[in-house]
Amino acid sequence: MTAKSYIEKAIREIAKSLYAAEGIDFKVERPPEGAAADYAVNAPFLLSKMMKKAPMVIGGEMALALTAYENVAHVENVKGYLNITLKSEYYKKLIDTLLSEESFFKNSLGQGKKINLEFVSANPVGPLNIVSGRAASYGDTLGKILNLSGYKVNTEFYVNDFGRQMTLFTQTVEARYAHLLGLEAHLPEEGYKGDYVIAVAQALKDARGENLFDMDASARAAIIKEFSLGYMLHSQKETLKKFCVHFDLWFLESSLYENEKKVNETELIFQAISAKGYFYENEGAIWFRTTDFGDDKDRVVKKQDGAFTYFMSDIAYMANKKNRGFDYIFNIMGPDHHGYISRLEAIIQALGYDKNDLKVILLQQVNLLNEGEKMKMSKRAGQFVSLDDLIAAVGVDAARYYFLMRNYNSHLDFDVALAMEKTDNNPVFYVQYAFARLCSVFKHATETGVDINSMDFHTVKFEALEKEEKALVLEMIDLPAAIKEAALKYSPSVLVQYTFDMVSKFHTFYAKCRVITDDAQTTAKRIYLLKALKKSLTVAFKIMGITPVESM
Repeated sequence: MTAKSYIEKAIREIAKSLYAAEGIDFKVERPPEGAAADYAVNAPFLLSKMMKKAPMVIGGEMALALTAYENVAHVENVKGYLNITLKSEYYKKLIDTLLSEESFFKNSLGQGKKINLEFVSANPVGPLNIVSGRAASYGDTLGKILNLSGYKVNTEFYVNDFGRQMTLFTQTVEARYAHLLGLEAHLPEEGYKGDYVIAVAQALKDARGENLFDMDASARAAIIKEFSLGYMLHSQKETLKKFCVHFDLWFLESSLYENEKKVNETELIFQAISAKGYFYENEGAIWFRTTDFGDDKDRVVKKQDGAFTYFMSDIAYMANKKNRGFDYIFNIMGPDHHGYISRLEAIIQALGYDKNDLKVILLQQVNLLNEGEKMKMSKRAGQFVSLDDLIAAVGVDAARYYFLMRNYNSHLDFDVALAMEKTDNNPVFYVQYAFARLCSVFKHATETGVDINSMDFHTVKFEALEKEEKALVLEMIDLPAAIKEAALKYSPSVLVQYTFDMVSKFHTFYAKCRVITDDAQTTAKRIYLLKALKKSLTVAFKIMGITPVESM
């Protein structure tokens, strides 16, 4: 139990005991700068309307009740706010737990529920760009946060290898392949213009000894499609590996039409939903009554020529996920997919599930700044910056950190020049430098004869913590609460900001407090605090995918 959760539990118990009140949505926060307390609670304001009493009266009653709690040192009722300070030995106990138990950073929010977390899912028709980079950084970090919060998360990349875009890409590669053989061929009008397509065609030419134009067109197209798909998937996987992003499953859309058991899942789901009466025929096509579930219009699932639409693939894919036993389905999508939410909710309800089993997160646009100017990007026109290029320019750590800095529902302007700076103006440099500084302190301690590995930290006392020491303690013991808040809000940016604040407290501590002193107890206490900080930063960095650099 963290300090915040201890206070929350106490407040809820008191609210129920004194006022028979349950489920109140109060906040446990840090008080304003300069307040002589560690936490502030606004519960009296929320209860005052319910009980028809002034907040000061409610606050006084609750403050009196709080003093009976074992770990509460002091409570002050300030204009209806409860300013609370916990006992120093309780803080010491929490730091002990932080250092000794990995479970300290976990919470039970998810209660073992299974989540299918799908993100990136870029079409296999080109290199991953910076939009995919933001999705990759966000999705990977969110998955780690949810795992720490008691969920069982499986990450998934959906490969759209079935449909018009893949056909266009195959045709483009075929034309480029023909050019390499000295043959005339026209690029498809809506094909892909990037130079990377020439690289695919060259790899195809190098891999095949024979001239593919000596065979019939359908056989040639099948070979080129298989090769191009494999080439691009390998490229995307290598980029994501470099970006420290792992997927538990790469799911092929084509497998919904013929899986390893030769089963057409799409046809089976089509028949099942049709039997429920949600489909109807109009002008030779088959439509899904998505308006029955709140969509703005019905959607076509089978075209006049008998071919299934992308939407029918979405239905089959949703059914596949639920059939694999996932309690919740998380889809991370781009801002242009807002209209998809209602139709995806229609799908999950038509399949017989609660629409709350589905969570669609719209990740807002990322703009790359080049000398203050936004770069225009289009994969089809070949005008885009690949994720590989960005990594080469600023590094994995900076790229991941910058993608995480802003909340998912906020636009992000990625300043490449700032990300490359080796100064405190660059936030990723600022947080990594803190870790390097920690390692430097420990190295200096060893060089001056302080054996930090054999110190007896059990004798460390917290009764008279300096202001900067106390600030550091509060940041570290509340890190689990920040992880839980990030899970509740689906927002890794909460953890990023919290880590930045924790690092800021350390830099202040470092400037004001000597670690190696003439007093053995003071030295032991500060080494102990910095050991706890090193572990806290290690945990935060691991979640964000940032390297804990030991020297800079």
